[in-house]
This record gives sequence, C-alpha cells and structure tokens, in this order.
Amino acid sequence: MVQDCLQWIENPKGQVHATLFVAKFFGRATLMSFLSSVPPTKDLVFIYTQTPLCTLCIKLVDACEKIQGTYSIVFLTEDKLVVVHDPFGFRPLVMGRRSNGAVVFAFETCALDLIEATYEREVFPGEVIVVDKNGLQSLCLMTHPQPKQCIFEHIYFALPNSVIFGRSVYDSRRQFGEILATKSPIDYDVVIVVPDSGVVAALGYAAKAGVPFQQGLIRSHYVGRTFNEPSQKIPDFGMKLKFSSMQT
Repeated sequence: MVQDCLQWIENPKGQVHATLFVAKFFGRATLMSFLSSVPPTKDLVFIYTQTPLCTLCIKLVDACEKIQGTYSIVFLTEDKLVVVHDPFGFRPLVMGRRSNGAVVFAFETCALDLIEATYEREVFPGEVIVVDKNGLQSLCLMTHPQPKQCIFEHIYFALPNSVIFGRSVYDSRRQFGEILATKSPIDYDVVIVVPDSGVVAALGYAAKAGVPFQQGLIRSHYVGRTFNEPSQKIPDFGMKLKFSSMQT
C-alpha cells in the first residue's frame, strides 16, 4: 500500500502545530487489529497521539517502532523539520542543501535539481534527522543488518535523471537492456519501445544487439495513469487514448 497524505496534530494544550506527514507505508498487519479503513498516515498519527512521552522526537520514534512495513516521513512543526526513514531503507530518501544553507529532503535527486539544491547524501535506513535553528542532528531509530531496497525504483518508478541507492537510474536501465540482448538473442529487424520508462532499456538493447531503434508507438502526454481502475474497460480505453501506432 502506498499513500501520501497531510495530517495535522493538536497537542495537549490545544495548540495546533503546522505538522506535515508525507509517508509511504507498506503492510499494516500489526495495526489492523485496532484500526481499519483509514489512510496509513492516520495510523501513525493515532499512535503518536496515544504515546504518553513528552518530546516530539521521542513520541515520533516510539510511534515508528510500533509500525511494521516501510515508510519515509517528513514531519514539520513550528520550529523543527524531522525526517524518518524506515529500518529497511526500502524507498529512496535523500538530503540536499540550498545555497542559503537550507536543508531539503526528497525522494529523488532530480527534485533537488529543480530547486537548485546540492545533493549531500542519502538518509540512512533507520535514521532520524532533526533540523532546527541549532543545525542538524542525526539519530538512529533502529538498525537493520540487511537493507531491503526496492528494485522497481530502477526499473520503473524513478526518473532516468535520478541517482537512486547510489546508482544512476539511466545507467541501470540501459544495462538491463544490454543484459537482455545478451541473454535472449532473437532475429528481428528493429527495436520498438513502449514509452516512457522502457526507452532507456530499449536503447541499451538496440545498441548491444546492433539493431536499429525505432519509435513505433507515440505517447500522448495529456493522458494520465491508466491502471488501478474499478473496471477493465477504463484502462483499455485509456490505453487507446495514450498510445497510437506509427503508420508505415
């Protein structure tokens, strides 16, 4: 399960803090016994508010330790920016810095380029980073001896101009195509890609096999995602709108 959402938390004194949660949760088996039919970030909010501990960081760490699954969280209050990465490090989470010294976080390094921030490092699995007026503090939520990184970031999710888990997504996809051409050689005339995530792999495949790369399908960028619909007829029609074939 993947979900991003915004939640506001009211403290015991009745003050509402400017608190932002951006989370990606996978697996909620331990929470479903007392929570159902709610977004996963609300699970965390519920556990956070039920924790009797006083300080924000201790309450947040205690809540995260009760969650099984993977997540990346950005927690914003009046005077702190707290970032939490799950112990598996399943999804990417990176830290950068702008020219004015502001510390920023993103899921992909290409997002840092948009705001002219310099990439500094990945947020480690199980790490908690607190940014406030005193600077940056790194804490350890819990260690995990074998990080479980999502391979689908390099296959599909991430943009080619990002660096994910220390490796260029473009280089990975091109190498995927080269390996496929080596291990599964066939007799063909051209290599045609289904855009967009397969473009770089197709380029690697064509280069390794010595076969021309051609654009056989044209994608309309005015059509959004077409999967996860209630009826199969909807994605079928969406695919007709999204892709059209080249007429020869």
